[in-house]
Amino acid sequence: MTHTKKLFLSIAFTFMFSGVISAQTQADSVTNDTTTAIADTAQIRIVPPTFRGGMEALHTYIMTNFEYPEEARRKSASGTLEVQFTVEASGDVTYVSVLKGIEEDIDSEVLRLLEHMPNWNPATRNEKPVRYMVSMPLRIKVSRGKNGGDRSMF
Repeated sequence: MTHTKKLFLSIAFTFMFSGVISAQTQADSVTNDTTTAIADTAQIRIVPPTFRGGMEALHTYIMTNFEYPEEARRKSASGTLEVQFTVEASGDVTYVSVLKGIEEDIDSEVLRLLEHMPNWNPATRNEKPVRYMVSMPLRIKVSRGKNGGDRSMF
């Protein structure tokens, strides 16, 4: 009798927004979720991008679509990846990269997942959509379930 392993995913990450790419001045860089920056006496309000449906929807997207690579599962590979991508003014996700990886097969799967993410609600600068770079750590941890199957925590 063959036992089918079930993959359980749980998301553990935080956003670290690294700035508005379309802006060229230091005064426009963003480090908080909602930031007001002062530049040349003009107030600039920047609101970071959000995944459509919120964090719960992002969690669901990742849990539903992440396919833990078999070789990584066998080795119980785990760790924290640092990923980066750009949310364009249109909401499209572009320029996806792994800044700090775990293993090549896991890194490739995370890249695939991020490259196929649905559009986001774009960041805004003074209520106008702008391009925005996002850095995000993703933690992957594999543990043994009660029935002997692997569980990966994402």
